[in-house]
Amino acid sequence: MYPDEEIKYEKILHTVWSEQLFTCSEFTTTASEEVRVINPGYLNHSDGPDFLNAAIQIGNIIHYGAVEIHLNSRDWNSHRHHTDSNYNKVILHVVADVGDTSDVRTKIGENIPTVNIRPFLPDQVNELIGAISGSNLPCSTIVNYISEDAFTEQLAISRQEYLDKKVQDFYAFYDPSEGLADAWKKALMVSLADSLGISQNRSTMVEAAHIWLDALNTGIKFTSGKDFAHAAIDQHRINFSRKGVRPAHRPELRLPQLHRVMLAIHGMDLSVFLDGDIQQNWKSILEQSGIAKNGFAKIIYGTVFLPAHLALSQLVFSNALKSKVFDEWFQLQVLIPEHIRKKFAIFPDQLYTQTRKNLGAVHLYHAYCKEKRCLECKVLNKAILS
Repeated sequence: MYPDEEIKYEKILHTVWSEQLFTCSEFTTTASEEVRVINPGYLNHSDGPDFLNAAIQIGNIIHYGAVEIHLNSRDWNSHRHHTDSNYNKVILHVVADVGDTSDVRTKIGENIPTVNIRPFLPDQVNELIGAISGSNLPCSTIVNYISEDAFTEQLAISRQEYLDKKVQDFYAFYDPSEGLADAWKKALMVSLADSLGISQNRSTMVEAAHIWLDALNTGIKFTSGKDFAHAAIDQHRINFSRKGVRPAHRPELRLPQLHRVMLAIHGMDLSVFLDGDIQQNWKSILEQSGIAKNGFAKIIYGTVFLPAHLALSQLVFSNALKSKVFDEWFQLQVLIPEHIRKKFAIFPDQLYTQTRKNLGAVHLYHAYCKEKRCLECKVLNKAILS
């Protein structure tokens, strides 16, 4: 198991311990001492042991302190806990695969009782852990336990989180030292440049957008998209990747489109974005730029144009604009990338159909499924806690 998989595995064990998802209420240490969990403690988000302020009865004595969780007992020493005074307060070592526990000692030399919890995990959790290192969604092993209500709820959460993430992505291009109108319009231009470079030329398209803006600041205007492409490629020597890039995404096409996108936005007053029809403004930009009104354009509309407007509503404290963005976002249907659709095809049709045109499914896959944040997901929580 690779280190990143171990971290994801341990995160699942953290939730198992916190929620006490076991098939029994008492355990036995590797030294045959009876153990009863009175209080599992709370998860520590800083340095040191995994859980703090736990209360554990070992034999007839109640101990108060910390709990450390590992995949294997040997991890205690491989993680150097035996040399770290932060772990002197550990009262119980919890593992999923037990090994030699004779060297599980604190820095001051005290032996730490070890409990192997693997035999006491519910079948759903064992199946989930077994799927961590696979290429499929971990919950593919427990589809029969999945609740449709929980799936719908998680998809709605993921959809909102994705919008919030995209707003933060927009702010990464926003320069607050400039006037609001200029700063917002420039951030929109650069954000769109970033998306037009998907997937291999994002940073180079952003660089090209800054060349266009720098020229504008010095009073230089490119006479055409071809002129702009020539300046970016031949004069500024921007290194575009062409390997595996589809014809529609190649710089000789994308750079003239970017030029026309930036011209269109530059010529629009901020009030048009504040008070106008969001969809109609986007259609106008597409028409002026020559970008086809296809699925790719709808994705950019959802992942750049709408988040930019939500950021604008925050900057000017406009609830009216905020409401318009939310109405658009939650009604938007965009066919998500095929490789993600295939991942969700394991689910029953009534669940799978919810993902096909829902951008929240993109975030669900990347932020939860791919990262194995399974027990932070309503779908898996419901399946395992039921």
